[in-house]
Amino acid sequence: MRYSTKEDAVAFITSYALHPKKSKAVCMPQKIKRFGLMPSQKGNVSKEELQTIASWMYDNFPPKGFQGMGKGKGCQAR
Repeated sequence: MRYSTKEDAVAFITSYALHPKKSKAVCMPQKIKRFGLMPSQKGNVSKEELQTIASWMYDNFPPKGFQGMGKGKGCQAR
């Protein structure tokens, strides 16, 4: 996925973690069918904590040169 700004990415990740919806999901539909949506993290972690986690994720993933099983042809963090 690509975001215009880091703030947009952090906002999306935070929102999805607190309020996951099929319409927001970025994984393949067959994965949702098999495993379902991730459970909401509301009550497990605060919005501020999620923002910190999402900011760290944005800055650190994927690592430079990462290709994964899709050999780099799938979603990108930036």
